[in-house]
Amino acid sequence: MKLKELYKHRTDFTIIGLTGRTGSGCTQMANLLSNDFNNLNKGLRDLNSFEDPVFKRKFEISRNYLQHGDNWKPFKIIKYKNVLLLYVIKKIGNNHELLKKILIKYYHESKTENNKELVENKFADLKLILEKHESILEQINSLVNFDKIRKIDSLLVLNKIFFGNEFEEFSQDFYSILENDNYFRRTRFLHFVACNIRSSKKSSIENQTNPNNVYTIAELINTIIKANRKSNNQDLTNIIPTRIVIDSLRNSLEITFFKERYSAFYMIATKDIVNNSSQRLNDKFKTKITDKNQRYKLVQKLIDLDETEYKSKDFSNGIFTSPNVENCIQKSDYHIFNLGKNEIENFLSQFKIKNSITDVEKERILNTFLTREEQLMKLISLIFQP
Repeated sequence: MKLKELYKHRTDFTIIGLTGRTGSGCTQMANLLSNDFNNLNKGLRDLNSFEDPVFKRKFEISRNYLQHGDNWKPFKIIKYKNVLLLYVIKKIGNNHELLKKILIKYYHESKTENNKELVENKFADLKLILEKHESILEQINSLVNFDKIRKIDSLLVLNKIFFGNEFEEFSQDFYSILENDNYFRRTRFLHFVACNIRSSKKSSIENQTNPNNVYTIAELINTIIKANRKSNNQDLTNIIPTRIVIDSLRNSLEITFFKERYSAFYMIATKDIVNNSSQRLNDKFKTKITDKNQRYKLVQKLIDLDETEYKSKDFSNGIFTSPNVENCIQKSDYHIFNLGKNEIENFLSQFKIKNSITDVEKERILNTFLTREEQLMKLISLIFQP
């Protein structure tokens, strides 16, 4: 038996989950995984940057392996926010007034805010988006309930819908309306919608808590994974590897759900170790929000919401529907420091000053602190390489 055949189950099916605090780089990692190797290669340093010959050789083996043939296959991204949108659209069906009720309930900056006039304006814009994408909405509504999708034909349709360009365009248009003028409202809206779906499976606007529903979103993601795998395995003579990255998981029970179902599930936590999450968020909104003060206020609100999701005590109080990012990070199998090529030298210089290390010691730890691309390369080659 060829060695490739022995390891084919590991290379033919891989699921990666991402988690991390706001601005730590989850989406950045997902985009790196979903592109070709040349995109990842841009973030790799020259071999001569490393002094240790053993490390240099390991680095070279990993890079050569992933560059060879079709060893590197781009991952498909399952965006958590798109899963939420898919669920909500299916639940409201053709009754778009239900969408307005959800917006009134959750699209606000605080619970005491009167947002009815704002929602009326947003809903008028959203109705145009719904009309524009009527075709994809009909396809979603024609599906049986997600928890009853079993037949191959239904799985193939679901795969075509979720990973198709039409649904991606609809999602972008939909969230663009919600993000316009106030990105924080959109983020807070998704926070509460996700919590409510985990607690109330029957409707995304109901408050009936049932512990059996905590896996509702994870189960839908699982069905999407099955649909993609079924699509890739249609031709048994030419099986396409199923490689999925989930961006991102912020509830630790959902992580447990996938770990219990897939031996080929790997959880990655992204970490901002140079404390520039705020700067990343600021750069993200530079073109959309030109006013510095408004941009600063938005970033602070997002950081505050992230702090709530990170240090949430709901789990210890028996409320399992809330995000608990701190626990998600603890449950992760791998931790990636989000450092670019242009950041790593500055980080090492600061590290040298803070820890009073010599230049010789600095060179030694150079092999320890890798760029995000180098860390991803090392991890993926570790997973796939026999």
